[in-house]
Amino acid sequence: MWMALNEGMTYAWDAEQRATYAQKSMVFVDGITDTLSKRIVRKVKNRWGDEIWPWDREGFKQPSNRSSQ
Repeated sequence: MWMALNEGMTYAWDAEQRATYAQKSMVFVDGITDTLSKRIVRKVKNRWGDEIWPWDREGFKQPSNRSSQ
């Protein structure tokens, strides 16, 4: 569903159509609760095998101190 909304926002030229997509995407995002977010988001492994959060940009650039010991 998110991809369809995103594509609609990207490719719709009519302001009214874009407004409809924008409103639906806001409802979609507002429906993501903390409980749902905790079930969806998982730590990932970087190239050094460290488990990090996906938004931890520094974790992708270098190994953690614990793995370099």
